[in-house]
Amino acid sequence: MTDQYESSILDKICTNHLPTLPPGAPGLLKALSNEEADFDKLVEIIGRFPNIIARLLALANSAWSSPASSITSLEDACSRLGFSIVKSTSIALTVATPFNPNKCPSFDPLNYWTNAFMSAEVAASLVSASPSIRELQPSSARTAGILHNLGLLWLADQLPDEMGEAIEMVKQDSEQTLRGALLETIGVDYAQASGRLAQNWELPESMVDAMGKYPEIHYQGAHREVVQCVGLAAELVSAAWSGEPCPPQDLRVASLGLKEADMNLLFDQQVAKLPKITDLARTLFSE
Repeated sequence: MTDQYESSILDKICTNHLPTLPPGAPGLLKALSNEEADFDKLVEIIGRFPNIIARLLALANSAWSSPASSITSLEDACSRLGFSIVKSTSIALTVATPFNPNKCPSFDPLNYWTNAFMSAEVAASLVSASPSIRELQPSSARTAGILHNLGLLWLADQLPDEMGEAIEMVKQDSEQTLRGALLETIGVDYAQASGRLAQNWELPESMVDAMGKYPEIHYQGAHREVVQCVGLAAELVSAAWSGEPCPPQDLRVASLGLKEADMNLLFDQQVAKLPKITDLARTLFSE
């Protein structure tokens, strides 16, 4: 690993509180990012995590799922929810465990997780739509999409006052971005924090770059495909969330072998999914 995410602020946070993933979590994340994992294997792996089982059962029986009858087994819950929702939900529940963003009253977990789930969907869809991606799997892109802004949870947990100040700056100035506000108040942005967290958790280098480098439009490193997919997904989700039109095509679109029509179609599909995904985030993470 390199020192690309080094910062005195991040060093201090790491010293005071480096969040720890639950036992077995790295193996679970790896399995959930594996496109080849079949249904039985997925159920077997998730079955080792009682807290995830409970939340999946609750989700499968919720108004969001609206089952015809009560669902009482993990197998039936996974069948009801579908592969993509089970994977996204399990990843989210796993990585959320070490953080308490409620320390920052201005931080909105519903917005955060809606963005994460949407980014996961778009990143996976970009991989499936791209004719030029050869090695990146949709499941890996989905994982990177969910994790890409994890630094926000970390900063909200560890520096709640500064995070609150940054959020207020954005509310008061329509031209201010949260990244810019965090650089002013803390000295690092959430992408840098995400990359550093991935580095300290010893996630695969492709995931470290996807989380830390995705805002860099001109990134051409070894993990270009996943970085570009996550970066594009983040922009599309931001536009959909704000009610803006599909962002203009840039060099990443051409690099992935996509066309403007592909992006417009994907964007419209995700806008249509936004209410459902917002309800998913609300069901899972609203107090």
